[in-house]
Amino acid sequence: MPTLDRAQRAAVDHFGSRALLLAGPGCGKTHILAERVAAARERHGVRFADMLCLTFTNRAARAMRDRIAARLGELPEGLYVGNIHRFCLRLLRAGGLISADTSMLDEDDAAGFIDRYAHGAGAGWRAEVQALATDRYMTARGYPARLHRALWFTPGPHHLRCVEAYERFKLDHNLMDFDDCLLWAFDALRERPRELPRYSWVQVDEVQDLTPLQMAIVSLLAPAPDATVLYLGDEQQAIFDFLGAGSRVLERVKADCGGRILRLQRNYRSTARLVELCDTFAVEQLGIDPGFLPDVGAEPSPAGECLTLWETAPAAHKDVVAALARRMADEHPDETTAVLVRSNAELAELSRVFAAHGIPHMAAGLRDAFRRVAFKTVCAHMAVALSPLRTAEWARVLFATGTVRRLDDATALVAAMREAAMTPADLLSADGLSEVQRAVAAIDAGRILQPAQLGRLGRLLFPLRRADDLAAVFGGDAAAMQASLAPALRAGLAAQERLAEERGFDSLRARLHARYGALWTHTRDMLARTDIAPENTLRAELDHTYRTMTLQGHIEPLPRWQAMLDLLAATVTDTGATPTLRTQLAAHLHELGSFNEADLYDRGMAGRVAIMTVHKAKGLEMDNVIVANANAFHGSSLDRARIFYVAFSRARRRLAVVCSSALTPALECIEPFLKAVPPWQVAAMAADERGRGFGA
Repeated sequence: MPTLDRAQRAAVDHFGSRALLLAGPGCGKTHILAERVAAARERHGVRFADMLCLTFTNRAARAMRDRIAARLGELPEGLYVGNIHRFCLRLLRAGGLISADTSMLDEDDAAGFIDRYAHGAGAGWRAEVQALATDRYMTARGYPARLHRALWFTPGPHHLRCVEAYERFKLDHNLMDFDDCLLWAFDALRERPRELPRYSWVQVDEVQDLTPLQMAIVSLLAPAPDATVLYLGDEQQAIFDFLGAGSRVLERVKADCGGRILRLQRNYRSTARLVELCDTFAVEQLGIDPGFLPDVGAEPSPAGECLTLWETAPAAHKDVVAALARRMADEHPDETTAVLVRSNAELAELSRVFAAHGIPHMAAGLRDAFRRVAFKTVCAHMAVALSPLRTAEWARVLFATGTVRRLDDATALVAAMREAAMTPADLLSADGLSEVQRAVAAIDAGRILQPAQLGRLGRLLFPLRRADDLAAVFGGDAAAMQASLAPALRAGLAAQERLAEERGFDSLRARLHARYGALWTHTRDMLARTDIAPENTLRAELDHTYRTMTLQGHIEPLPRWQAMLDLLAATVTDTGATPTLRTQLAAHLHELGSFNEADLYDRGMAGRVAIMTVHKAKGLEMDNVIVANANAFHGSSLDRARIFYVAFSRARRRLAVVCSSALTPALECIEPFLKAVPPWQVAAMAADERGRGFGA
C-alpha cells in the first residue's frame, strides 16, 4: 500500500493527546502503526526510547516489528515493540523487582500443579483457582474495584487451600505466572513513579482485547496530560469479554480520550462481496452504524471468488468439510485454506477425520508443538545452561532425562538443593565440588572472592523473587560482602553435607553424568565461546539439543521441527546485534515460549491447510475460510455474533459456511450473499470423500 488515504493520514498525523482509532479487518492498521513511528521521530523528534508499541499477541508484535524495520531500514535501538506481558516482565527484571533467576510459569505447567494438588479437578477448577488468587491479591493491596474481574463462582474452603498451595509452590520455586507479571508491574508503577520509566508516545493495538488491569498499566506508563497515546481497536472483534476485556474496556477508553475517535473505513484485504457480507452481518447482528463500517478499497471481486453455503446431513458434515478443504487445496495450490471451528473438541475430531482421509494439515492448538513437553524440555536445558539457578527448569531436565523418576520428586529434590544453596549443576562440576564448597575453601585459605562469584553465591543463599543486588548493597566492596556471606556459606555447606547423605548424591551424580553430562558440557562449552560461527548460534544449539535428547529417548520427536527452527531463526535472533549463542540466548530466552503453531501458519511454514479455533485465527488472514458446524457455535447472541464476524473477516477470497441443518436465524442476514449448493451435490461430495477416507 504505497500511499495513505485520508483516514489513514489522520491516524498517522495524530499527536499530543489521547485518541481511539477504530479499524476493522483489512484496513491496513499495521502499515499505519509503522508509519506513525516514523512520523513521530522524523516530524516531532520523539526519541525511540520514549516510544512504546504494545500489542495483544506476540504474533502482532512480530508483524509490527517487521513493518517498522522495513519502513526505517532497521528496528531502531531503544524502541520496544511487544505484548504487554513481555513488557512487564522486562520492566520487573530491569528494575530489580524480581531476581534474574525467576522463571515464568506457563499456563500448562500452572494447570498441571493445580490439577495434581486438586486431584484432577479439571479446566474449570483451574480457572477458578487462578481467578481467586488474583482477586485475593488485588483485595489485599487495595486495588480499585474497576480492576477486579467479577468472580463467576462462590469460593469454598478447597478453593482457598488450592490458592494457598499454588502461591506457596511459586514462592518455593522462584516462579511467577502471567497474572503475577501484570500485578507486580502495576504495583511497581504505582508505588515507584519516579524510578521506573514513563513514555511520552504510546500506541496500543487490539485495545478491545486488553483487560482493565492491562489498560491501567498503560495509563501509568503514559501519565502526562499531553502524552501522545493512540489506542487501536475494533468493536466487532471484542471476543474476550469473558476475561473482563471487550466492550467494557472500549467504553472506558472512549471516555479517557474525551471523544477523540478516529476511524479507518476502507478494507484493502478482502474482495468486495466479502466486505459487503461482513458489513451486512455487523449491522444486522452487532448493531453497528453502517457509517462506521469499512468501504471496499479493493478492485471488484475477481473471477473465482465464491461464497457458498453447504447444508449437510449431520452424519455427512465432517466429510463435506474434508472434501471442501481438499478441493480448495487442489484447485488453488498457491493459496492458504483454514477450517475454523468453535472449540478444541471439534478441532480434535476434524483433525482425526482429515488424517483418516489423508489430507495434510496443521491442527493449530491441538497438541501445539510449542506447548509439548519435548519443546519445553529443550528450552529448559537452554535455560539452566545459561542460568544454573533456575529451579523449575532443572526439575524438568532431571525428570526428562530419567535421573529422577517422577516430576514431583524432581521438583522436591531441586527445592531441597536450593534450601542447601546448591543446584544440580554442582553435581556436574568437573572437580566434583559445589560452588559453596569452593567458596568456603577459598575463604579458609584467606582469599578474597571475585564480585561476580560473590553475586552468584548471594543469589544461591538468598533466592528471593524480589531480591536486591547484593553487590549494590555493599557498594562493590568484595571484602565486606564476603564477610557478610561467610556465616551463611558455612551453614549452607553443613546443609549440603546432610542432604548428600539423605539423597545419596553419589548415585544421583552418576546417573546425571551418564544421562545428561555430555549435553550439559557441550552447551556450556558453546556458551563460553566468543567467536562468530554457524555452530555458535541459538538455532544450532537448539537443534543439537533436540537431536541429542531425541536420540537418547529423553523426548519424543516434534512435528515440523525444522519449520519451528526456521521460525525462531527468522523472528527471534538478530545475528547482527547478538551474533553468538550466549548473546542470543541471554537476549531471547524469554521469547522461546511465546510462540504457537499459528505463527508457523502466519509465516507460511506449516503447509496450506490448517484447522483452528476462531480465537486462534484472530489476527490471521487466509485466502479461503471454511466455517465448520456453524449452527453449533455457542455463547450469548452477542458473543456468537462477534465470533462469526471474526471468522468471516479472516477470508481474502473465498468463504464456505457449512452447517448440519437449515441455517441458524443468527446467520439468515448473510444468506443472500451465499450461493446454496444443491443437496444432491453436497451428498455426492460427502460420499466421494467418505470413499477416499475408507480407502486411505
